[in-house]
Amino acid sequence: LLDVDAAFGGDVPAALSRAVALPGAAWKRVQLGARRYDLNESVRLPGRTALVGHGANRTTLAFSLGSQPTAWDAAITSDGPAPPTLCSDSPSSTTRPGQPSPGACADEWRLVNFSLLVLSAPADAPTAWGADSFGTKAVHARGSGFAILGLEIELRQANASNALFIEGRNFEIAHNTLRQKSLCFWGQRQGMHSDQTDFVDSVLLQVHNSARGWVHNNTLEW
Repeated sequence: LLDVDAAFGGDVPAALSRAVALPGAAWKRVQLGARRYDLNESVRLPGRTALVGHGANRTTLAFSLGSQPTAWDAAITSDGPAPPTLCSDSPSSTTRPGQPSPGACADEWRLVNFSLLVLSAPADAPTAWGADSFGTKAVHARGSGFAILGLEIELRQANASNALFIEGRNFEIAHNTLRQKSLCFWGQRQGMHSDQTDFVDSVLLQVHNSARGWVHNNTLEW
């Protein structure tokens, strides 16, 4: 057990970095406290790691990611190469012309029982095939054998995109509430909302290049 408050002074990225450094193949539980955590950078979840809160009404991760594009395309993403690289175990991980070679992503991870707020985030974010931006997601779930359980995700940033963007296999998405509270404006460049770009607005849940997933008992609100 890695207690974020007791052992890391409330530093969530530091606790997750410690989970990466622990030897062996055993599961690591990163325990959040019953409080709010304010973060100004994306976090990556390593394999065989569970990030666990005390319930969506008691534990909150609030992300203020600014407006400038960064290497990562989500507030929380599974560990591995920074997008735009695909995972090697993605069902459609073959390289397309002009696309980076696939790389390994984290497997067997969990997000459990907390609220996730995206207060600000770049409208532009990297994609896996050089297309226009999908926007910044709340969670970009990659790999296999993962689960997202009991989360309340709320998008408050301008130009809101996906709450959950799923690319993987053998996963479970259950008992979550996804809300888009903000509006989608024109964006940072002309044509972001036209049919000629890949910007995804008002799409709370997207499953892409995935297989064998169980998605049940979720609530989506716009």
